[in-house]
Amino acid sequence: MNYMSSLDKIQKLSKLGKILCSIVFVFCVIGIIGSVVGIAFLAAGVDAIHIGGVTLKSIVQTNSGTSIGTANIYMVVAIILCSGEAVITMEVYNHLAGMDRIEKEIARLDGLVMNG
Repeated sequence: MNYMSSLDKIQKLSKLGKILCSIVFVFCVIGIIGSVVGIAFLAAGVDAIHIGGVTLKSIVQTNSGTSIGTANIYMVVAIILCSGEAVITMEVYNHLAGMDRIEKEIARLDGLVMNG
């Protein structure tokens, strides 16, 4: 019966891994969308958006200590990193889903061996 307890542990870890992959994927998508929106806002409203008589450009430069170009580069890098992480996360998720299919087949074959 040691085999079944190991199989149960593997199945629980696989389910936990798939849940974590789903959460990470959602955060990657949020990061990509947030960076794209940030680039769009900086491109469209650097001098056009006024908040309390101050432009978006001066707010970014004063609060972050970086230029608009540097902020855009940071967001492009964030898009690249989040996209890469999303791809890796989906590969891990698909691998774990494949393990589920293998575990079900092993359990089915084990049942055949025990009954046959």
